[in-house]
Amino acid sequence: MDSAPESPAPLEPSLPPEPALSPETPLAPATPALSQAAPPIPPPAPYYCPNCGASLPAPVELCPLCGARITQRSAGAGNIIAAIALGLVAVPLGLSGSCFALVGVGTLTDRSGIGIGAGLITLAVFLIGAAALCIFGIVKVLKRK
Repeated sequence: MDSAPESPAPLEPSLPPEPALSPETPLAPATPALSQAAPPIPPPAPYYCPNCGASLPAPVELCPLCGARITQRSAGAGNIIAAIALGLVAVPLGLSGSCFALVGVGTLTDRSGIGIGAGLITLAVFLIGAAALCIFGIVKVLKRK
């Protein structure tokens, strides 16, 4: 009874058999469908000169036809900080000035009442000047935009 020795079992793990593909089996697309893809990036808007209306190929600083400035220079951080600092100083000084004007109205009175009129005129001129400066500042800010 010569029997052949049994061969040891293979050490490699056996993989499950891959399913057979038939011609009717659809293949999964390698790339997502066009409806799922991101929309294409639109081309950049054309640039025009605000002065002469000429079409410009790219953003430039000056128009090659009329020489008008196309791009606006941005305000630096230093300009913004300076404007805030001046505003913070101007408000208390203006308020203290108006307090002095009101106190002056009370001290300029005499029995004839001439001092009250002069104080009220001074106060009116001050308020009209302050209103004019406020309107000027608002118009200037609105023109920047």
